[in-house]
Amino acid sequence: MQRITLLYLLATILFSCKKDAVAPVDKTKTLITVDYSTDITPDSIVITDTDYKHWHGFKKFSNPLTTTFNKSVPHNYTVAFFKNREHYTGQLWLNNGNPKIKLHLKNKEVFIDTVYNAPIYYELFTFGDQLDAYHKNQDTVARDEYLLDKINEHFNDAFSNLASFNYMSYHQNNPKKLQLLLNKIEKQNDSIKYGLSTPYPALQKMLNVSKISNFSPFSYTLMDAEGTVKKPDASSSKLYLIDFWFVRCKPCVADHKIINQRLNDFKKLGIEVIGISIDQKYTDWSAYISEHNYSWSNYKQVYTEKSTPVDDLGVTTYPTYILVNDKGQIISKRYNYIKDVIADYIDKK
Repeated sequence: MQRITLLYLLATILFSCKKDAVAPVDKTKTLITVDYSTDITPDSIVITDTDYKHWHGFKKFSNPLTTTFNKSVPHNYTVAFFKNREHYTGQLWLNNGNPKIKLHLKNKEVFIDTVYNAPIYYELFTFGDQLDAYHKNQDTVARDEYLLDKINEHFNDAFSNLASFNYMSYHQNNPKKLQLLLNKIEKQNDSIKYGLSTPYPALQKMLNVSKISNFSPFSYTLMDAEGTVKKPDASSSKLYLIDFWFVRCKPCVADHKIINQRLNDFKKLGIEVIGISIDQKYTDWSAYISEHNYSWSNYKQVYTEKSTPVDDLGVTTYPTYILVNDKGQIISKRYNYIKDVIADYIDKK
């Protein structure tokens, strides 16, 4: 009897100790702990959600830093070190609760060493590896199922937007697939649909683009290579192939070489090529135009305008090609590669 009582007392003590050692986790909030080292003395450190709705700044440093966000779901966060008006940042997905980060700043670059209590941080790497594997095996069916499952799994947090955006990119020429995606994500709450890296507004525009009755590149104010802001002069072509691109887009630049080789074939069919760049810096864009001296019309969007072609058409991936006739009717849209346009409208003839 004494042995049983003693064992019971020992079990009770051990259980009590174990219970006291584990602090309760409040899953309705996100308490972030950042353990850091740095090769500079920063002026300030900022921890913020990556859509910059809430942020916490530190000028008096302790180590580790702790801060709380009123987020009850996983989210993407930024840790930024500021020094002499420059900043060096690291971004990472974290679960709600009490995620802990160990990182270091060296040579003006932030390195994430370890993340605790945040499996979603590592899920991002698995997500990318899995998509690469599907691409390598050309298994589009399994890939689509995987992406839709990820949306369901993260239906109530913004990580689902990564899966939605990839699904939309793969199927931007397939209205049925796009409608399936829209039907799913439009049931999400507004903080996700209009939040971090959301594809929702662009998806709506992609599905509505066919309803545009009067789209014309000549109705927009654009910038030419000389820096003149104006509406382009309309030509006598019956069809216009609009190329949406930017200088650092490697597939865009590669396609330009193909367009240049087949430009006469386009002209024979009465198709005029018009490039519209989304580059922010005029100098980068104009230097590229000057260097290559391509003979088709090229313009740059003007971001002070209330309406841009990219926004109105819901363009999200580059290059994107829109073929329209002289009445503004869209004949085809969202080809990822110029070879697809050539196969459909030149080599078929």
